[in-house]
Amino acid sequence: MKNTSEGLSLVAFGLPWKAGDNVIAVDKEYPSNIYPWFALRRYGVETRLVPRRNGLVSADEVAAIGDRRTRVLAVSFVDWLTGGRNDLATLSALCRERGWLFCVDGIQGVGSVPLHVEELGIDCLSVGGHKWLLAPEGCGFLYVSKRVVDRIEPVLLGWKSVDDPETFLPYRFEPRRDALKFEPGSPPHLAIHALGAAVQLLLEVGIGEIWNRIRFLTDYLAQGLHALGAEVMSPWGDQQRSGIVVFRLGTSPAQLAQDLIAQGFIVRVRDGGIRVAPHFYNNTEDIDRLLAALRAMVSAGNAPGGFRQ
Repeated sequence: MKNTSEGLSLVAFGLPWKAGDNVIAVDKEYPSNIYPWFALRRYGVETRLVPRRNGLVSADEVAAIGDRRTRVLAVSFVDWLTGGRNDLATLSALCRERGWLFCVDGIQGVGSVPLHVEELGIDCLSVGGHKWLLAPEGCGFLYVSKRVVDRIEPVLLGWKSVDDPETFLPYRFEPRRDALKFEPGSPPHLAIHALGAAVQLLLEVGIGEIWNRIRFLTDYLAQGLHALGAEVMSPWGDQQRSGIVVFRLGTSPAQLAQDLIAQGFIVRVRDGGIRVAPHFYNNTEDIDRLLAALRAMVSAGNAPGGFRQ
């Protein structure tokens, strides 16, 4: 796929819908996992939004708004605003019990946190490669489980969509039976080679080792932030945390982010705080530089960020 949105859109528009069906998605979710489902209104399909609690989705609240016409639950592996990691196992079990398709946007976690699609019972997982996977923009992947691949029709069709695609004539109209039916034509070979090299690097290091390193770095960061009087807003339980740390310090996160970016740090304003996402290639010296910059702003007292000790 080119990106997360493309993969999710192919799933959304490839399913057989009937007027009156509904999808459950997440309130304040990133648009990639919202717009494809709301676009199904043209078929009479409703999209219901379950609330997120500090970035996390409750299976009980999902169950409460679902009914016999629910067809899909669409959530994120890791929340883009807080870094909260959803309990995919519990949400998947609910989907199995209700007969719903379980569709996951994985871009904020895949490559940093171990994820086993088969063990978790994920039906569809879409991921762009340009975040934790360390690849350039423009290439990612869509996983579709063998359980549901026959239920999703290809929306984009081309010479690769059919059985025996190398036999061009006579025409064959029998679609492939595996997930390759979602690739209609010649792929972006350069982007795929770049993504492949990035994934190979991550696998050589080991996702488990990468996750251990990220947990160490984010622990180190959180301790330093607490020492500065900052509030770490991200969920911090062992099964809820991710590589994303969102913190609040002072009264003007937008100005604080601007000041940090001017000093060469890569941060974003999210959910009223500052989002930082160290990867395994970062080290404690990188964290120390960030903490030193924040400490200097706090010490200034009248800095543009509006800090007061």
